[in-house]
This record gives sequence, structure tokens and C-alpha cells, in this order.
Amino acid sequence: MTTKSQDVDKQVRVDHETEENQPGAIRRSLLRGAEVVLAVILVFVFFLTFLGIIGFSFPQGSSLRDLMIRSKWVAEPHVASHHAFDVDVEDSDQGSGFARLVRTRRLVKTKDSHGIAWTNAESGMELAERDSVQTLTDSGALISLARDNEIDLGENSLIVIRRLDDPAAARRGRTRFLFDGELASDDVEQPGTEPIEITAANGATAILPDGASGSRLKVTTNPDKTSTFSLFSGVAQVTSGGRTVELSSAPGTPVALPRRPSLIQPADRSAQVYRSAPPPVRFDWRDEPGCDAYRLVISRDPGFDALVYDGRIDDTQFTHGNLPAGGYYWRVSGLSGRVEGAPSATRRLELTRDDVPPPLTVEFPDPEVRDDVVLLHGATEPGAEVFVADRSIAADRTGVFEYALNLQRGVNLVVVEAVDAAGNVAYRSGLIHAKY
Repeated sequence: MTTKSQDVDKQVRVDHETEENQPGAIRRSLLRGAEVVLAVILVFVFFLTFLGIIGFSFPQGSSLRDLMIRSKWVAEPHVASHHAFDVDVEDSDQGSGFARLVRTRRLVKTKDSHGIAWTNAESGMELAERDSVQTLTDSGALISLARDNEIDLGENSLIVIRRLDDPAAARRGRTRFLFDGELASDDVEQPGTEPIEITAANGATAILPDGASGSRLKVTTNPDKTSTFSLFSGVAQVTSGGRTVELSSAPGTPVALPRRPSLIQPADRSAQVYRSAPPPVRFDWRDEPGCDAYRLVISRDPGFDALVYDGRIDDTQFTHGNLPAGGYYWRVSGLSGRVEGAPSATRRLELTRDDVPPPLTVEFPDPEVRDDVVLLHGATEPGAEVFVADRSIAADRTGVFEYALNLQRGVNLVVVEAVDAAGNVAYRSGLIHAKY
């Protein structure tokens, strides 16, 4: 009986200890779970940091798939990926390189034939065989090829420099471009130089023939996979679907290029002065027949590389309200559907901030006079407006003025003000006691 009682007591104690240990086991399980979650978070953060370091060290360029199908573009230009250019150069007069990067605008990257990372492009650098140049959003590059030919690369574009592998084409002495996107070509070659062949992604080909001098051509791939060839000057031939025509328009129904718009205001080399906030600047031009819209371009430089504004305008005027102080160049081109005409003449505009009051000197008479009229003499900044006793008076082109002031008997307070073009004000005042 004693043994059984002891066994029962031991069982009761064991059950009681088990109940007491249950909260501790739950806490340990929760701690282990938290440690696992924390470890997963740390691994994830480390992975993101690693990707960030890789992305910073190796800027994004063309994809591996794009690089692998590059040879396919040459055989089948119509399957080229969007906004990709492939240039074949048969020979070069650029020294050791096939081409030279004349200038860049904003974000432009370059990669040599043996590299894997894209680096910032620099103006003046030479491009060798299979070197690549890539422009990002709102960016551009001007590339000089052999024989003094130039191509203007638009935004979000890729160009690869390649030696011409086709022996027949090499014997013809042609420089060939295969592309998809938008390409502007300024051919400044002299008579007797080799022709240039430009093939769009849909297979249409334009040829600037041998001896064509000063040819300016723009080629655009449209969203529906058609191509628009616009010839601004010179001679060109276009072949599409087995048909070749002289280029005054692309093959198909002839379409005349929109006329160059005539600019109205601001006048060329005009200047506007402001005191604090930049003033609204209104750009006006004449409406041209056949134009359904216009393209206005404003730049900091005459080459239109440092663009400030580039947009489509459905009217014949546009107001820009945030142009900081400095010099600007602007031009307008007409748009008719997908066709853009040659740009207008370029005009220059200067905006100047001026918060300094104009100089002002006034010769007041003696404090006491015996006449009812006195003559005031003064000088101020040329072009400033002068007020005497709130009355506007004229100053000559050098800023010199005089005014016959009528006095009342007694003490007269005379105030002379000068207001310049920016609205800055200078004033002088004097007391004149009239005893007549």
C-alpha cells in the first residue's frame, strides 16, 4: 500500500512539472521563429544591396538577347528591335577609329568591343570596330563617320560600329546604315565621294548617290512599321517593294514637305529684362498652308544640343513661363501628319535679371525762388522712364532730360522718379519755397 501511494505521488509531481514547463516551451518556439524571420530579412537586404552595387558598377545597356541577335539584323533588317541602329562602315579616315563622337547631349553611354560595362561617353572620343553608343531619354549624340559624313542619333537609341563584311557592297564603296527609330543624316561630302545607303527596319532603302553634295535626309520608323523619308536638300533615291523613285517623297503617293514657318516674335537678338521672377515669353509664328501642327524647339546653344523645350504645338503661338536668365535659340518646323518639314530660321533671345535701381541725378534750383516756373535738369539710365510730380516726361536716347516745373506759392515738395525696363525704381526729392 505504501509503494502504490509513492508511485501516485511521483506521477502527480511529473504532471505538475510538465504543466509548469509548457509556457517556457512556447516562448522558446516563438524565439526560434523570430530568429528565422530575422535571418530571412537579413539575407533579403544583403541580396538587394548586392544588386544595387552591381547596378551602380555596371550601368544598364542593351540586353544580352539584343547583343546575341545583332548578326541577324544585318541579314533581316525588318526584324530589328525597336530604337536600335546598326551601322556598317567599309573604311575610315578617322585614324585608328571608324568614327568619332562629335558631341553628346545629356545621358549618353559607350561600350568598347571587349567591354561588358557601359561608361559615360565623352565628346571627341574615337569609335573602333564593334564599339557601341547608346542614348537614353531626352539625350542625343552626333557621330562623324568616314568621308566627312555625320549622323544625328536621337533619344533611346543604340548604334554599333561595324566593318562592312559584304565584298560586293565593299566594291561599290558604300557606307551602309541599318536602323529602326529616327535618324537624321547631314551629308557634307564633296562631289566624287562614295554613296551612302540607308535601310529602314521595314526594308525600304534610301541612297544618297555618288557626288551628292549637301544632302540632308531624315528617316523615321512609324508605329505601324512604315517608314517616312524626308529630303530637305540634295538628291536621294528610295527603293521599296521593288520600286525605285527619285526622292521628293517616299515611295507611294507623293507628299510635299510642309513649308518652313515664318517667325513673328520675339524678334531676332531681342532682349527682355526682369527684376525677380522670369517673365512669360510668348513665341509666335505664321500659320502655313498644309500644316496641322508645329514643332517648337528652344535650346541654350545654336546647335540645339542643350534643349530646354521640344514639343508639338497645335497652334501658332506658345508661352513659356519659366526661362531663367541667359541666352536662348529657338526655331519652328511644320508638321503634316507624320511628315516634318525643314525648320525655320533660328532666332536668338536674351533674358537678363536686373534688380539694381537705375542711376538718377537731378539738378534742383535754390531752396528759395522768386518765379512760378523752374527748369529741372537730370540724367538717368538710357531707356528708363522718368516721372516728375507723377507726370511722365521724355528723356533722350542717352537718358538726359529737362522739365519746366510749375510751382505753387509756398513750399513745394518735388519728387523725380526713374523706372527702368525691369521695374526698378530710383527717386530724388527736394523742397522748393516759391515766393512770387
